[in-house]
Order: sequence, then structure tokens, then C-alpha cells
Amino acid sequence: MVCALCYKAHTMNNNLAEQNLQTIRTLMERSAIYRRALRPILWWASLVALVSATLGEWSASRTEEGLVFYGHWLVTGGVVLAGAFGLARRQARRDREPFWSPPARRVAQALAPALVVGLVLTAFCGKCGSCFRAPMVGMWAILYGCGLHAAGFFAPKGLQLLGWCFILVGFGWWTMLLFTPWEPGEHAAMGLIFGGLHGACAMYLTVTARES
Repeated sequence: MVCALCYKAHTMNNNLAEQNLQTIRTLMERSAIYRRALRPILWWASLVALVSATLGEWSASRTEEGLVFYGHWLVTGGVVLAGAFGLARRQARRDREPFWSPPARRVAQALAPALVVGLVLTAFCGKCGSCFRAPMVGMWAILYGCGLHAAGFFAPKGLQLLGWCFILVGFGWWTMLLFTPWEPGEHAAMGLIFGGLHGACAMYLTVTARES
């Protein structure tokens, strides 16, 4: 009985190791595909962030705020995710590959914790009022950067660098709030951080793809 259990456990460990090895091999083979798929997603995220920031700044001078600011950027995040989902699905169909593959699931699982924490904190701060808006900009950037860094273990390594950029910019934003009297608009900051960093990364991938 003990030998049978040991054999079963040994077999399960071997199968798990083979699955992990296959996943790693697949990720390495699809690195170029991921880079190609990331470009339109990053351009999309940059465009939506810039347009949303422009609309937010325009409306802030006429109405706002309270829950409106948080709702505005939650909707923006939903639009970005929906567009990214559609672009990735179209890319998978064009390459005749399964969309919800094991590597895709691992990337989603890596991103999920940071996004869920950001959603919960947003709900909490929205209930407390508008006083947390400025610090929340940095928190969103840091949590998003943590999610990208985690996903970078199962995607192109450049994603980890982009994650660190968001984290450092988020801490830089907090430092500015603490030690300088300048108080820029939160919508404008969101546009500069999320629109700017996504756009810069998309531009880099576009230029390097042309060079190669």
C-alpha cells in the first residue's frame, strides 16, 4: 500500500515537472509572438489613458469629484482590459493558437492579485471621499507595476522592467506629494504615468521590431 502511494506521488511529481518544463519551453518559443501581441495592447492602453485623462481634466473643471474620479478610472481600466482581451484573442486566432493556453493562464494568475488589491483599495477610498485621490494615483501605479513584474516571469522579460518603471514612478509621485507644494491634477498625472509609460514601451517594441 505504501509503495503504491509512493509510486503514485512520484508519478504525479513527474507529470507536474513535465508540465512546468513544457510551459517554460512554450514561453521561450513564443517570446517573439508575445512581443508582437504586446505592441497593439500597449498602444491601446496608452491611447485610452491619454483620452481618459483629457476627458477627466475637462470634466473636473465643471463638475466632479468624490466617487466620480474613482469611477472614471475604474471604467477606463475596464475599457483597457476589454480592448486587450479582444486584441489578444484576435492575435491568437490569426496565429491559429488557443487563446486561453497554459502560459496565458499563468500570466493572468500573476496579474490578478495586484489588480484585485487595487480594486478593493479603490472601493475603500471611494467610500472615504476624495481626500485619498492624489495618493491613490501612486498606489495604482505601484500595484500595476507589481502585477506586470509578476507577469514578466511568464512573458517577455521587458515586462518586468516596465513593471519597475511603474513602481518607481509611483514612489516618485508619493515623494513629490510629501515634499513639494506642487499639486498637479490627478487626471493629468494618470495620463502622464499610464499613457506615457505604455506609449514609451510600445514605441520601443515598434522600433526594435523594425530594426530586427
